[in-house]
Formats: sequence, C-alpha cells, structure tokens
Amino acid sequence: EWPVGGPDLLWSAEGIGDGFSSVSIAGGRIFTTGMIAQREVLFALDLQGRLLWHKVYGPAWHGRYSEARTTPTVDGERVYVTSGLGRVVCFGARTGDERWAFDAAKEFGTKYHYWGIAESPLIVGDRVICTPCGTRATFAALDKKTGRVVWASQSLGEQSGYSSPIAVALPGRTVFITMLNKSIAGVDVANGEILWRLMYSEYQTSPHGINPN
Repeated sequence: EWPVGGPDLLWSAEGIGDGFSSVSIAGGRIFTTGMIAQREVLFALDLQGRLLWHKVYGPAWHGRYSEARTTPTVDGERVYVTSGLGRVVCFGARTGDERWAFDAAKEFGTKYHYWGIAESPLIVGDRVICTPCGTRATFAALDKKTGRVVWASQSLGEQSGYSSPIAVALPGRTVFITMLNKSIAGVDVANGEILWRLMYSEYQTSPHGINPN
C-alpha cells in the first residue's frame, strides 16, 4: 500500500516542452518528446531526471493540438520517433546522433486528418513499420538501420487513426495490426500485403473519430 498522501516525489524534470508523449525507459535512460518553439524535440534523461541530450526531429503539427505526440521506440542502441507531420527519424540512443530521417508523408502523399500523425514506430526484426496514410501508400516498412523503403503497401484512401501498430506472431508469418480513421487492418510484415480489413460498420463516424451507436 502507498503511504497516506502517496509516495514521496523523488525528482521532477522541467524544460522538456509540451506534448502528449509517454516515456520509454531502456539502458538506464529515459526518453520522451516535447514541442519547443513549434519544433518537436527528443529528450534523453538519466534515471535521476538530469538531461543528457536533446535533438530536434522536425517541425510540429501545424493544426490543433500541435504538441509532440510520439512516444520514442527504443531498439538496442537506436531510438526512433515519428513527427506529427509524418517524418520518421532514427537517433543513436547514447549520444543522440541522427542516423537517418525519412519523410514518409512527403514520399507517400499523406492526407492529414484532424490532428496530423500520432503514432510511435513499430520495430519488427530489421524493419520499422509506419502508417503514412498517403495517396500512394497507407503502410510502409523501412530498414531500421538505413531508413531505406523495404516495401510500401497499396493506398486504402484512409487517413490516420491516431494509433500505433502492434505486432502479432502467427504460425508462418508476423502480422501488424493498426487502426485507420474508418477501419482496422492486418498487414503481413514481410511484404506489406493487406490480409484483412474491418470497417467500423457498427459505429457512427464523427469528425473526430468514432462513437458507438
């Protein structure tokens, strides 16, 4: 049980910007994101809350709720983020050196929904999965070491659902599942084949998402 009044506050950190991000803790470090001066910034702190380094990874979403929204994804010595404008960036987890950046929104013709892109990159094996929701591709896989496009799926003509994909290991294949603004889809990680798609037929669409009937 917690003591009366809750647990003691050990430390707090300031100056890490505005955002909706949670934190990722790996390798004795804390990673989070925030918006400062309309730019999205990745921060690394030690376990006592002391700032180790910070790096800008792109301009912030320019509409409502423009604050940073991606929770960093840590994979060994690398950390990955996605900006509200769909820019996927890889940094070195120890020093914050930028390894590569890929403007998925520009490459695939993203049509932004009400609040831009709000997702965290998914790492599966040697691939980074992202959902640019563009006119040329809805889903894409990038090489996690180089940022090179491994595959890009067909476009489903939908916009972002403000959701991060999850991976499910099935016999013979790994599938990632994610939400779009009108459906949920399952996609083969190996080649980007869209295996199934469930429309929100039992829901009533609203300008800001879905509401049950």
